[in-house]
Amino acid sequence: GGLADRRGMPGGVRPSGGAQPGEGGSPAMTFAAVCLVGGLGAVCRFGLDSLVSRRAPGGWGTFAANAVGCLLLGVAVACPGMPPQAARILTTGFFGGFTTFSTAMADAVRHLERGRPAHTAAHLLGTYGTGLAALELGRVLGAAL
Repeated sequence: GGLADRRGMPGGVRPSGGAQPGEGGSPAMTFAAVCLVGGLGAVCRFGLDSLVSRRAPGGWGTFAANAVGCLLLGVAVACPGMPPQAARILTTGFFGGFTTFSTAMADAVRHLERGRPAHTAAHLLGTYGTGLAALELGRVLGAAL
């Protein structure tokens, strides 16, 4: 089955807007949890990006954050027994803060501006290909838990 099988939408989450019927938790508590966990995801991304960028500048920190984020997201959405409310908070909050599509696209634009179209194409294909492969690997690992 696909990502939509377990919780109703791709990524295993429903649109934001508070707790869904039968999921428990108030909209205010959900909002607070997403904020807290999203901040944690952003701090983790900052740490990973800083570590990787010191050794490999040029967008590799963003690439690493997105690849690791896809892997862990795959585990989270496929993990049996993950309560839907916890999955919503984790996927929207932590992974929303940890991964960064916009920065990956800004890195691609910088490569274009430097006259490196082949590098730009490789960057985009690598980002998407690695993300898809990492997400699928995570789903396999998560289902095995």
